[in-house]
Amino acid sequence: MVEEAERTPARPPRRIRSGYRRRMLDHLADGGETVSGIALAVGLRLPHASAELKRMRQDGLVASDAEEGSRGGRQHLTAGGWNRLAEDELARMHGFLVGGRPPSKVGCLLARDGPQLLLAYAKEPASPLIPLPRTPEITPSDPQAYSTGTAGVKLEWVWAVAREREPRWFDLPTLEPRSSPPRAISPESLEAWTDTADVIGLLRARLLDPRRELRLAVGEWFGEPDEDEWPPVPSPPPGTEQEWSLGEAHPATPSVRPAGPVVASLDDRLASSMVLTAAAHDALVIAESSLLGKPSEPLPLAALATWVERAHPRLTTAERNRRLESLQRHLSRAGESRRGASHRCDESTWRRLLHDWGERNWSESGTSPPRLLDVRGLSETAWLSLLEWSVRDSDGPPVVLQHPHGKVDDQLLQTLLASARLRLLLLPEEGRSPTGHPTLRPDPIHPLPFVRLQLATDVSLPVRLTQRPPTAPATLPTDWSAPAGASEVEAAAESAAAWAAGAVAPEVGTDDDPGLRMLSALLRYPDGDVEWADRMENADPHASWVASPAERRWSRWLRCGEQLGEHWIGLLSVEMVPLASLASVAANAPREWERAAHLHLTDNLRREADLGLRLRPLVDDGSLDEAASCWLAAALTSQVAWLGSALMRDLPTWVVQRLAKSPPTNIVEALSALDWLEQQGRFEQGWATPLREAATAAEPDSHLAAWAALLAVYEVDEPLPRSALPALLELPLDWWATQAEQQLLLLLDEPEGRDLLASADVSWPAVILRSPGELCRVPGAGFQEHPGCSAVLRDRLERLHVQPGWPGEDELENVPGAAALFDLANALTDANSKTAPSSGRTHQHVGWLARAEGTWPDFSADEVAAGEAHIADRLSRRLSGHHTGLLRGRQSRL
Repeated sequence: MVEEAERTPARPPRRIRSGYRRRMLDHLADGGETVSGIALAVGLRLPHASAELKRMRQDGLVASDAEEGSRGGRQHLTAGGWNRLAEDELARMHGFLVGGRPPSKVGCLLARDGPQLLLAYAKEPASPLIPLPRTPEITPSDPQAYSTGTAGVKLEWVWAVAREREPRWFDLPTLEPRSSPPRAISPESLEAWTDTADVIGLLRARLLDPRRELRLAVGEWFGEPDEDEWPPVPSPPPGTEQEWSLGEAHPATPSVRPAGPVVASLDDRLASSMVLTAAAHDALVIAESSLLGKPSEPLPLAALATWVERAHPRLTTAERNRRLESLQRHLSRAGESRRGASHRCDESTWRRLLHDWGERNWSESGTSPPRLLDVRGLSETAWLSLLEWSVRDSDGPPVVLQHPHGKVDDQLLQTLLASARLRLLLLPEEGRSPTGHPTLRPDPIHPLPFVRLQLATDVSLPVRLTQRPPTAPATLPTDWSAPAGASEVEAAAESAAAWAAGAVAPEVGTDDDPGLRMLSALLRYPDGDVEWADRMENADPHASWVASPAERRWSRWLRCGEQLGEHWIGLLSVEMVPLASLASVAANAPREWERAAHLHLTDNLRREADLGLRLRPLVDDGSLDEAASCWLAAALTSQVAWLGSALMRDLPTWVVQRLAKSPPTNIVEALSALDWLEQQGRFEQGWATPLREAATAAEPDSHLAAWAALLAVYEVDEPLPRSALPALLELPLDWWATQAEQQLLLLLDEPEGRDLLASADVSWPAVILRSPGELCRVPGAGFQEHPGCSAVLRDRLERLHVQPGWPGEDELENVPGAAALFDLANALTDANSKTAPSSGRTHQHVGWLARAEGTWPDFSADEVAAGEAHIADRLSRRLSGHHTGLLRGRQSRL
């Protein structure tokens, strides 16, 4: 009971009993007003309003800025008036919010006086516009009574506009002021489901369109519209030119896109700069270039036609045309001095030109019209003539114009506003208000980038100016093809961006064409758009996936991975996946992603000593399926030398049997580690048998099958099956180096084999050019002796370039296997002819591998490192492949 008392206000706030007094205070909260203006606003006769205001002045609630007894003074709220109005508002909130806020509701209508509203709001408004239901939200008490198979009648919503910059926050139980709004709660947290926020805000508002009737009762709570219920924002009347994006009135509604002329009457340069930037895309802008931060272009000579008319209004048309032609002719001549031109033009016209335009550059009309003409330094006559010239032709790009400071030229104003090309006219002052045209003015409440767009005498729309490019059209490009997987996204995104030409993604919903959804997603790639991607997730997981920011992709993969399929995982960075979850994804991922995941995990295992101890239980605890468990086991095994003594003792007791159950794609590194354990005495010979048996059930082109086939070659001299050769070439070079020449000769005999050789990234010089007897370690087979390179191979390689379809010397850059064989052939030929080694494609000094080590020069570390890694390794260890049989004369194959 004591705790409850502490949460209750000591004295409940008091309401204002007089309705007229409250209306007056509420009206003056928006700013000072005359007595007659107050009387009109609150619906009182002037004598009654004057008498009530006198009593309010005596009570210390209002004050006049004029002396007592004088007329025309404006009335303003005093500190006492503000406090009394705030207490009345708090009393209204206390009366309606005693029972707390209903779940899923965000606001309550506390008071209403005509279009003036007082709202309680439980969250930070997304914009000055607040949606209100026109009628109460009806919640069926008996769901069965409404089981008609339809979605029911949708609510109709109207807009209110805030009259304060932000709500005044209070503790809901105690009504004590709070300095901050309710903290943002993650929708995935428990608090979001229990709905326990106890902070409420008071906000004065007004119906955006007073003509829209509001039937919501005072005291009614309301939520927010569903996705398809947001009310349309009042928009400017349609025009004849293409729409442009002025800004947004609310994040949940389409941007405000005027299609006809808009007038802007703003009072500072920052606002003018922002408005010009919003309107400038794809338009001719005539304004101060410093407001846009862009360089001006040369002035068009055609603009002199309107200038001559203003400069010489009393001349005949024929004389003006003569002077105009003379000016244009001489200004267009490259290298013509201004002084020389004055001798050929009328002196008075030339002096006037220099006075009005200064030393400006001019250009003749071309195929590409100018986009920005700087008016700085121009006289008012020159400036106005540019504006008049810009709308003289009905054809051309939209125009964005800045009127010079000073009195507005009413006749020119009407000419400009009548043009179908006019997009925006920036005025320093309105003069005579242009009837019928939307007008931008400073927002009296909210700071920039907010402005007010006056659409009618009683509709003033707050708009947040956009600095974004325009929106791309919601149409598919010609020959559009959506990406089929992650590998195609980059190219598709570049193509979409080129088609959009700087425009941003179109507004596309869940019901739109799938192609449009993917196009919109690609235009959001790679930065992403969380809100849009979330809305798309259920309807179109693939578009949602493409539009997701990198840091959100892992959580989305958990929800949508099965629907997306493994060929889309390439967009997910391995760094974004928790290490404990990496195996569950990598085990079924495409090869490229799996390799990246393996390298990421093994890098972390080496850097963090106890990571292996934390991951080891996952192999057996049932949290991973068999494929993922085996993949993790292989990754751990591959780093056994870095895992410490405990895991080094543990792994040999179980790992071979685990890997044999479902051999993973990262088996190669694990086999090398198992061989290392054998050399450390922790394995007996014969450890490879379970894995060789598992290889019989593996895919013929898998690494495990290629390794098992290789062991059969070493044990019983069985030939390698043709299906194993592609995988064999991807195994470590030492494993198959002793068989390299034999397999190379076989592949050279077949067109398909030559295709494989050209594309396979194999360091042939490093695997072939070895001395006879060099030992090569093979997991499961121990040490094997390299036979050395024979002269037969040199003869075959010298004839390779004449084979049909084999890349020429100038085509080797993107054909790694062919480049390596080209270097091998040159090394052997140069060694046989005793000429200096040629500079190689794969490594500059590769030719020295075919020379006796004693003839090698001393290579610097930089020289050795600058090339293919395997060749660099052999050069650094000075391992030569030279031997006497290498230099025998030409032989025939036996």
